[in-house]
Amino acid sequence: MTIKITFRPKDRFARCIYKISFGERFYIGAADWLERRMRSHKSTINRLLAGTLQMNEKNDYYCHIITHLQKYPEIVEGIVTVLEEVPRDVYIFDVEKKWKRQLSRDGMCLNTTELQYYTEAEIDELQRQLDG
Repeated sequence: MTIKITFRPKDRFARCIYKISFGERFYIGAADWLERRMRSHKSTINRLLAGTLQMNEKNDYYCHIITHLQKYPEIVEGIVTVLEEVPRDVYIFDVEKKWKRQLSRDGMCLNTTELQYYTEAEIDELQRQLDG
């Protein structure tokens, strides 16, 4: 199985927050240069699927993507959507965190866990709500 990653040519140099859709599920990320980041994703995903690269602490965030693709082998393409272009003077990871918090709640997000996008105070508040 080989996965293709597709994006619009006009977005190739975008500094942005992006979503890669693999069927109905998706992965959210940030890129200073979209084309270069997609080449990296494509290479890593295909090497993990082929077994020529093993999971480790540097790439373990791919585990949900790989599991999803193995479960649905008919998915052969990841389609990239630019969610927001980010100006150079803005800290890109704050913008990425905002998008992950917003989109990770519907259960279709392949990023590891939505709790990683919350502050400790927000997690404490969620725990208080759960505890009643």
